[in-house]
Amino acid sequence: MHFNKCSLKKKREVIAYLDLNISLIKECIRAEETPSNKTLLWRLLQKTRLVPDDEIFDKISDGDLVEVYFTDHTPMFRSLEFYRDFTFTVDEALCLRWYQLCKRDFVITLKFMKFIFLGLRGNNPKTQTIPIGEHYLDEKNTERKLRFLVHNKYLSGLMKNGSIQAGICVTRVRPVGEKMQLWK
Repeated sequence: MHFNKCSLKKKREVIAYLDLNISLIKECIRAEETPSNKTLLWRLLQKTRLVPDDEIFDKISDGDLVEVYFTDHTPMFRSLEFYRDFTFTVDEALCLRWYQLCKRDFVITLKFMKFIFLGLRGNNPKTQTIPIGEHYLDEKNTERKLRFLVHNKYLSGLMKNGSIQAGICVTRVRPVGEKMQLWK
């Protein structure tokens, strides 16, 4: 288990992530709501008091994968589609960094990271279209090593106390089979 190898700080982050995400789903069930992307995201924002750009909810479609990351790239929330599409264990998804979980073309990764850095800089919470086209993303170190066609659609900042504290990424993911041995 990766959790056992984590620092105490990381273990606390993982537990906080699980507690938060489980509480969001429980709240939906108690309210007799379907735990959809928008419902769970709305409940997350109410609970954390993070303020989104008004446009973001209009940009989320059924089937999109919605992720919320703190500005240090630590995950705060992943929609249920994340666990539907990828074959990472919960242990892997919460204890490993994204670059330990999957791999994409290096140039695409650089463009994506640059866009995130510039997109969330200067306290700009506006919802922005991510200008990177569809590309392949390969799972690393999973049994099936699935390949996906990914379209990172939108990035939006989340504000609190006058500054960006986190970001929402809306992505469309489609499995295309097991990866070819392009990367070792």
